[in-house]
Order: sequence, then C-alpha cells, then structure tokens
Amino acid sequence: MRRKPLRLKEFDYSTAGLYFITICAYDRQCLLGSILNDSVELSAVGEMVKKWWYKLPVKFAGIKIDESIIMPNHLHGIVNIIGGNPCLASKSPSNIVGGDPCVAPKSFPPGKDLNPSLPRLIQWFKTMSTNEYLRYIKTAKLPSAQSKLWHRNYYEHVIRNEQELYEIRKYIIENPLKWSLDPENPLIK
Repeated sequence: MRRKPLRLKEFDYSTAGLYFITICAYDRQCLLGSILNDSVELSAVGEMVKKWWYKLPVKFAGIKIDESIIMPNHLHGIVNIIGGNPCLASKSPSNIVGGDPCVAPKSFPPGKDLNPSLPRLIQWFKTMSTNEYLRYIKTAKLPSAQSKLWHRNYYEHVIRNEQELYEIRKYIIENPLKWSLDPENPLIK
C-alpha cells in the first residue's frame, strides 16, 4: 500500500518562514506527560523530548523555536527557518517575523547548518529524542515500555500571514485547557 504524501508538492521546505508542526507519539500513547489542573506535567520522557526540541536551534543555526507545547502524546511547535533569502524563494511564505524580509542573517557560528530543511530538522529531532528514550527504558529496565517513541510521520502547515500566526500561537497556548476535548486524547471515546 502506497502512503499518501503529506507535504506540499513542489514546495521548498528549506525556504525562510514559519512552519507549524505536530508530532505524535507512537500509537498516541501518553508517554510525554499528563494534564493536571489544565496544565501539562511532563514525564521523564517528556522532559527528554523538551530538551531535544530546544536543542534544535543549537544544532541548526538557521532556525528559531517560536511558541511550542509538549502534550501527553504529541508536540505542537512553530519553527522559524531564518536561513536563506526569502526574496529569492518563489513560493516563500510571507516573512512575518519583523526586520527587512529581503535580508538573510549575516553570520552564523562555523559548522552550523545555515539553511536546513524542515524534514531534516524533524528527522534529527526524532532520532535524538528516540535514542535517549531507548537508553532510558533500557537503563530503567522497563520491559513493558514501547520501543518506538514517535509516530512515523508528522504534520506541518506553512504559516502564511500574521493572522494565521496569531491563531496558531493561541491554539498552542490553549491546548492544555482543551485536552478533555482533544481528539488525540485516548480517554475520549
């Protein structure tokens, strides 16, 4: 059976701009934490995921992490790819982060990736967090633990304007308040 591609056809995912990402835990298991009093309480695994999520800009100098949240069984985040020159990208989303939209960042530390692609970022993040998760379940001797941390794919949305950015940030911030209604919540039948 052939899988349906989730990415926009012919879109360059290394183009400067903002991208809304959702990554789900394998089988939608609540490995990352729980919701208590409308607030997220991260598990040890959730803390590992948080650590690797915020290491993305350390590994890839051409990005910044905007609003994000780790839920019990998924992660929502906005990734800002700032590398490259959006004026040269024919299918670039609007540059809505401020500053001159036609000026690429001037300097990055040596050895860092200036213009990473979104799939490359997600692949690195999933690999690093999964490797630490596997070491954790082995060290903690958790025989019933799932050997997979992440669902095979991820969801993304190219943020095209200020209004979308505002709505997505609001959605991320309010996500724990709506957990009881969230279709990703395994307690909802």
